[in-house]
Amino acid sequence: MNARASDRRCQRIKNLRVFARTVFRPLVILLVVSGTSQAQDLATNIAIHIDQQSNRAPTPIHQEYLSLIRSADSGDEIILLQKYFRNKVLNRAIVKAAGRGVKVLSIYRDAVKPRCEELLPPRTSVTCSQLFIQRRYVHHKSMVLHRTNGNTTAIIGSFNLRERHTESPRIHTALSFDVKSDSVFFPFYKAHAESLRESRTATASFLSLATERGGELLLTFHPSESNPVEKLLGKLSRCEGPLWLSYYRALPDDIGEPVFSRLGQLAGRGCDVRFLLDRHRDNHAAEKRLQSLGVNVRYPNDHEGIATLGHKIAMGHSGGHLHLIQSSANLHDAAHRNQYNLTLYLTGDFPAIEQALNRELFRYW
Repeated sequence: MNARASDRRCQRIKNLRVFARTVFRPLVILLVVSGTSQAQDLATNIAIHIDQQSNRAPTPIHQEYLSLIRSADSGDEIILLQKYFRNKVLNRAIVKAAGRGVKVLSIYRDAVKPRCEELLPPRTSVTCSQLFIQRRYVHHKSMVLHRTNGNTTAIIGSFNLRERHTESPRIHTALSFDVKSDSVFFPFYKAHAESLRESRTATASFLSLATERGGELLLTFHPSESNPVEKLLGKLSRCEGPLWLSYYRALPDDIGEPVFSRLGQLAGRGCDVRFLLDRHRDNHAAEKRLQSLGVNVRYPNDHEGIATLGHKIAMGHSGGHLHLIQSSANLHDAAHRNQYNLTLYLTGDFPAIEQALNRELFRYW
């Protein structure tokens, strides 16, 4: 082999190595999950938590966040990606966790109130600029992770870390689950958090975990071309009970319209489709379009007064299984392709979760 051919061969090898680093590394998580190690990375103890309008502070979801943060010990890791941190109790718990040696990564978009500096105890080693990091790309992932001894606990929902508003409290839902001997889930999420903190480097957008009861938990990071709600509706061959959707905002655009059209088809086949919309003025177009398709639309009412929808969920039962989306993404194009959200799609046999959500949604219908 002459020198020129040898140089070309070396250059091709270098190019392949660069390609592998930039393309295959983000995909390795997905390959592991779809392979034989999936049984090791199993989501268990999946539970639903609900903030009702009548809840006083601290609400059930607030308590879940607080318990998780307070349980972390020195050497553990906590990741929080939030629209903002505007809750004194939770902010203080985060600062205290960092003070006792927990590795905390808190990334936000808008504000920290009260400020971290106002919560620091005397003679602390905590550096606020390293604890709370502001980035324009974080919208509201609404998720907290706790990693200890190789195990992970997560809370996913639409809950923002702010004080409970007494006059117009938002109603929220959140799912929690554990992943023991976690070799996939926490690295997947941490890689995304690190990419937000550093330079928006490429990371995997999807992760599938097996669950207890033979189900599946699919996570989608946005921006994404994927429309998880449309995917859920496409898997419903028939409706075994009410088909619920409940959103703070929805629009008949490139994301909302395919969902609306599919709901109209399902309603025409006899499905009991029920769409809860917040009284946001931007929802009038969605209400008009859904009603034209024969879909029942209502605004949430309660004996306590007008409710403000905070959650973004879709839920149906088909083929003997629950199909549930719990998301921080509103049902419109910007939330999926421009804003930075997280959607969880859970399928399987979870009667306690389904019953709890049915009871809650019927309250506002």
